[in-house]
Amino acid sequence: MACGIAGVVLPETGPVGQYLTEMLDALQHRGPDSAGYALYRGTSDPVLILELPRNTDELSEMGSVEEALPEGGRVSDIELIAEDELTRVYRVHIEGVEDGVEGQMELAAVVETLEDEFGITVLSAGHGFEILKDVGTAEEVSSQYGVSALEGTHGIGHVRFSTESEVDRYHAHPFQSYMIPNMAVVHNGQITNYYSIREILEIKGYKFKTNNDSECIIVYIADKLMEGYELEEALEEAIRDLDGPFCFIVSTPEGIGVVRDPLGLRPGVIGYGKDDTIVVASEEVAIRRVLGDEIEGLTQIRPGEYEVFTG
Repeated sequence: MACGIAGVVLPETGPVGQYLTEMLDALQHRGPDSAGYALYRGTSDPVLILELPRNTDELSEMGSVEEALPEGGRVSDIELIAEDELTRVYRVHIEGVEDGVEGQMELAAVVETLEDEFGITVLSAGHGFEILKDVGTAEEVSSQYGVSALEGTHGIGHVRFSTESEVDRYHAHPFQSYMIPNMAVVHNGQITNYYSIREILEIKGYKFKTNNDSECIIVYIADKLMEGYELEEALEEAIRDLDGPFCFIVSTPEGIGVVRDPLGLRPGVIGYGKDDTIVVASEEVAIRRVLGDEIEGLTQIRPGEYEVFTG
């Protein structure tokens, strides 16, 4: 058994949450532990997804969020989007934080303050972008968070079979980079030289929040982009530098990129819809679930190769 990954790029804003949920449900046999989504909503509104202890005073904690925001920033709306016996998850809309690289740096500072000074768990922070993830099946997580009703331009998803690190909401995929605006990764496989890659990145000053090798992938790609690489070039470098069996999908505001290891030890399939929809998944069954008779073509990602799709 192994994790299942999925990605979709729509020709225009549409039911991206529904597409990903159907694809992940078709891949559920690959990962029973948790499920997650990174969604691009087609806006530039700054949004935080926060986890708070259930017994926390909500208004007091949201005051902490405003305290962490840069000058001119404020909380404009709060939505309770999920809860369990111990925690609640909120979608917090904020104003006064611009998009782009400068705005992302401001959000990165907000995340660091919230987690280090106020003890608030940040699940995602971005502009028109959010990560929704939790323990459970894709259908369960989608139902709890209302994912299938969410529209957007593109997104990625994951069902997890855990082979390392904890099984909880925080360690579920996708993982985000806070250095590059609105970028995330989902991963099926194992990076066997994880510790050496991580050490190089830590020497450069990057901080890691988990011991999950998938987080190492997104930090690695973000570092390449910050050095001036195009996404295609960063993915080509990843094929050369990362060891082990892997297939992963990286998402950016422009679209998605998918990579397969040089030995082809983890699967990856691309589906082309007649309406120019692009879908990527671990197995063909997930592609047929959403495209049905509208499939224009199917291709396997060849070992040691990558593809990038933009809307």
